[in-house]
Amino acid sequence: MSFAECPPDLMGRFTPRHPRRPNDVTDLSSISSTDLADRIAILRDNIRQITEQATAQSGAADEDRNADRLAIQNEELDSLVAEQARRSGK
Repeated sequence: MSFAECPPDLMGRFTPRHPRRPNDVTDLSSISSTDLADRIAILRDNIRQITEQATAQSGAADEDRNADRLAIQNEELDSLVAEQARRSGK
């Protein structure tokens, strides 16, 4: 499932419902620059919130779940930032 296919959660954050497969490719060229910047901001906020939650929680299951969530968010963020850099010619 791609980032674009995921509805926002109750807090307006976009998160994939299922872990992405390494070969799952999203066509980011169809996303407007404004939408791209908005999604980058949302992902950065999601990562901040997951990190804060991880600090407050304890237990191996919580750590694994948070690590998985962070990996998914970081993967998506890396893709979006790379697309943003490609568009700006950097």
